[in-house]
Amino acid sequence: MKDTPPTYQELLERIARLEQQLPDKNAGINDDAADQLRFIKTLFDTIPNPVFYKNSAGIYLGCNLSFARLILGIPPERIIGCSLYDLPDLIPRHLADIYRDKDLELINNPGRQVYETKVQCADGQQRDFLFYKATYADHAGRTAGIIGLMVDTTEQNRIRSQLKESEEKYRSMMESMTDAVYICSPDFRIAYMNSKMIERIGYNATGEKCHKMLHNLDQPCPWCTFDRVKLGEQTEVEVVSPRDGRTFMVTNSPIFHEDGSISKMTIYHDISHRKRLEKELLVARKIEATGVFAGGIAHDYNNLLLIILGNILMSKRSVTAASQVYSLLDAAEEAARKAAKLTKRLLAFTHGESLTLKDHPVGEIIQDALNSLEENSAYPVELLLDEDLPTAHVDAGLITIALHNILKNAREAMKDGGPITISVTAVFIDSQSPEQALGTLDKPGRYLSIAISDRGMGIDTEALPQIFDPYFSTKQRGAKKGLGLGLSTSYSIIHKHAGTIRIYSEKDAGTTVSVYLPVNDPAATSQTEPVIIRL
Repeated sequence: MKDTPPTYQELLERIARLEQQLPDKNAGINDDAADQLRFIKTLFDTIPNPVFYKNSAGIYLGCNLSFARLILGIPPERIIGCSLYDLPDLIPRHLADIYRDKDLELINNPGRQVYETKVQCADGQQRDFLFYKATYADHAGRTAGIIGLMVDTTEQNRIRSQLKESEEKYRSMMESMTDAVYICSPDFRIAYMNSKMIERIGYNATGEKCHKMLHNLDQPCPWCTFDRVKLGEQTEVEVVSPRDGRTFMVTNSPIFHEDGSISKMTIYHDISHRKRLEKELLVARKIEATGVFAGGIAHDYNNLLLIILGNILMSKRSVTAASQVYSLLDAAEEAARKAAKLTKRLLAFTHGESLTLKDHPVGEIIQDALNSLEENSAYPVELLLDEDLPTAHVDAGLITIALHNILKNAREAMKDGGPITISVTAVFIDSQSPEQALGTLDKPGRYLSIAISDRGMGIDTEALPQIFDPYFSTKQRGAKKGLGLGLSTSYSIIHKHAGTIRIYSEKDAGTTVSVYLPVNDPAATSQTEPVIIRL
């Protein structure tokens, strides 16, 4: 049976019943909406960050209490319905332009937007804020407006700026240090190197192992104190670098990190020059002490020799030249004169003999020293003189003795003969010159470098530190062998002239002795540029 359609009267009755029920349903819907609005408003006002929302025309539709109080300083009711330009006393024009441009950019490209800019707050101070903004849509899906949340980054930026300034100061301090510095992580990897450390090894080795970078070692250095540094200790250790033999005082300090890890900052202070000076001071004191003793003996010995020679000469006058006694007296005279030469060497070794300083061509002094050697064709000499050399301001007699001793050692080092090379150049030595050249020179300036090289047996590494000690000799003792005064005498003479002497030697590869003598008058130097000794 089919349902019969309702009559007109029945429809009117149904409509009447629905009209009676409608107010009750609307009341329930309105109550739910009001509850949701109160919840959203409470949520907004609970958020400590400023929050706002606008329509697509840039008119404020609402904000939370934080935005109203902190940013504009007026009740939310006064903000709603206003644009950025309706509040000129609260939002400066130049800031309003920035906000408007950003709003338009987001409206034209719906989605999310994050940027940082200045905001003038209710207290009149401009602070940094990070804006997080997004578009929202209406029921039809069209962009209806913008909602934004603001995060105050002023303090964060201040701390970041202070950290950056602190880092720049720290980096500037590190870069201005004359010592080489690096920082490494607990696994020995380089995290930072200052310019001096980069200059020392020749490149930036950040990320490499420190022991490999510094000393070309595959394992941590034998003297490494990182274990103690990890316990918070600061350590100091004297190290001779396997890379180049220079001596360093190495200071290691801990750097504590927030995660509990500890890095190591290492400062390499080059004390090679100081150690060399200490050694030379020790040699000088030995020579001085020996010189005082030898000088007293030499003077007394010289007086006795004068008496002996005088008596020998008088005795020779009383006998004929053909007699056997005359021959014996002749031999005694020769021995006495050799003893007199030894006395002169002892006097030159001491400070008892004053210097007579004059300008002398260095070539003539070298030639005199060569002439004082006994002739021997098995030892040819190659003399290399730079053109227009400056004159040497020296006591020519004493410098001749000093060079004679060096040349004599060079000849005796080559048992089977061989060439001796003498190279003379003008050099400029300053604080940047290598330690081998600088030595104990009193002051920087121009010097004459006289390098005497042989191809002999060389000197043992163990013997080199003692080579200038009085009475130390690598040769056998005897009338024609070493007394251990040759190089000591040369050392004393050169240093009395405010010069220095250096020895480079390798076993079975020969020896080079370099003498540096001061140049007196810069105007007397050559027109050619000198050799510059640099690292």
